[in-house]
Amino acid sequence: MRSEARRRAGGTIAVTLIVIAVTVVGCSPRPQEPVLGRGKGMVTCVQKDQGFSVTLRSQPEQVGPGGEFSLTLTVRNLSGKPREFVIPTAQEYEFRAFVRGGNEVWRYGRGAVFAQVVTTVGFQPGDDQVFKLGWSTQGVPPGEYTVDGYFMGLPEVRPAVPVAITPQQASL
Repeated sequence: MRSEARRRAGGTIAVTLIVIAVTVVGCSPRPQEPVLGRGKGMVTCVQKDQGFSVTLRSQPEQVGPGGEFSLTLTVRNLSGKPREFVIPTAQEYEFRAFVRGGNEVWRYGRGAVFAQVVTTVGFQPGDDQVFKLGWSTQGVPPGEYTVDGYFMGLPEVRPAVPVAITPQQASL
């Protein structure tokens, strides 16, 4: 009986810790409750707002110095209605990396030149757009980072995932 109570209490503690971990290091607590997922060497965050689901995935979750994170941002229309977004330039998405809890260390659009043309992006019900990019960590010191990504048509919906650059291990 006592071991059953301990097992239940342990399960409650584990669930509580998972919820705290998702809140603290997982997705940023914006529009609607985000969902953080981990597995198979990747980390994913999903946020839903304004009838859209925005998913950010980093694969892998950690790299060594000079490694590369493969970033994927998926924007899906869940609203059941066609929707169009007018974006002031040709840049349709952005990815950024921050030292965990600190300053920006990388931004996809920094230094890039995008055509200064109004861009219209349309979504039919159930449609999605997928944006992929690699972040080379060359010259970025080891540490814990947060990467976010967003679609320029929904700039307030910014799922974020924790990633790490691990120190180089000494050769044996």
